[in-house]
Amino acid sequence: SASPLDPRSGRILVMTLSMIITNEALRSRTGTMTREREKHFQELWTLQEMNNALRGTLQLNRILKMILAGATTEMGLGFNRAALFLLNERTGLLQGMMGVGPDSAEEAEQIWESLSRHSGLTLSRQIELHAGNQPQESLFDARVKSMRVPVIPDGGTLSHCVRTRTTELVEGPGHAPPPAVELSRRLSMSTFAATPTIPRNQVFGLMVVANIFDGKTITAYDLRLLSMFAGQAGLAIANAKEHRAHQRAAEELSIAREQLLQTERLALLGEIAAGLAHEIRNPLAAISGAIQVMRDYTEGGAGDSKKLMEIVEREVDRLSHLITEFLQCARPGAAKPEAVDISEILVEVAGMFESIRPAGVRLEAEVEEGLSACADPGQLRQVLWNLVLNAVQAMPGGGDLG
Repeated sequence: SASPLDPRSGRILVMTLSMIITNEALRSRTGTMTREREKHFQELWTLQEMNNALRGTLQLNRILKMILAGATTEMGLGFNRAALFLLNERTGLLQGMMGVGPDSAEEAEQIWESLSRHSGLTLSRQIELHAGNQPQESLFDARVKSMRVPVIPDGGTLSHCVRTRTTELVEGPGHAPPPAVELSRRLSMSTFAATPTIPRNQVFGLMVVANIFDGKTITAYDLRLLSMFAGQAGLAIANAKEHRAHQRAAEELSIAREQLLQTERLALLGEIAAGLAHEIRNPLAAISGAIQVMRDYTEGGAGDSKKLMEIVEREVDRLSHLITEFLQCARPGAAKPEAVDISEILVEVAGMFESIRPAGVRLEAEVEEGLSACADPGQLRQVLWNLVLNAVQAMPGGGDLG
């Protein structure tokens, strides 16, 4: 028969067993923590590589391709298909912008085979290549771009994701509200996940992903990584939009600056014209006075001499009138609106232009009779004259002005 353990030996055995159990529990916990750390490190590495790819451009269309390439590349999120919808705040609609993914199982095999050739490259480089190799015309992409989803209460899965800022997983058409059913029917995705893109606490749009060819289950880990990547994607889209807005503002500023310079040039031209007109007016006045004296001396003279005097006097009057018109265009006074016959003003401006018309430029004026307006005649004349001058400056090689 076995001899009973003495109390001291029993305590030692219990302590030994307790230490063994504790060590095993610590070893198991350590292994779990190691695996969690490895998974967390893998998450950070994946997100960092995808972020590196997105930082390589500020062109919006390229950004969208890079986002969807990151979602569908095997080393990235690894989904079979991905689509991007952007929120139009004015209309309250989610607008389909782009879709990436094969249209058939055969095409999926070809894409996967092509991607396998780049397995030795970094993820960011794979994303760049995948984004650049997307087909120009894809049935899936066309269907995504044709979709508009209203963001309204009880509007379905996609609307709910945007309104609540949550990530949703739809597993089969039986679980899908009406808008999700439409998404399933039009995009052939019965099981899919959707997550909003929320940069700087503002919803920009929505990412939709699915696995329809390899049958992989969308796990909670996939949803978590998708949600984090959507935040990065939203920030990249926001930066691209801001860059485009800055470019547009710079272009508008450049146009405004050019218009200001043009106005200054026209003002300078007016000053020069006014100065020249005054300089010409003085000798014309002298010529006009001389003609009057000469007429007195030739009274009763030969008919030819008298006719020549009349011609010279008439032309001097015409030049004086023309100079007066130039001065009115260059330095208009305070506006004095009145009933104006527009056709008469057009004829006057056309006549003024003909007197200084550059070689190679032809003016074709089609004037409709009876056109009238309430305006200052001088200022209206100046506006039309400036239009003519602008048109002439835009035709350095000559042409027809009508």
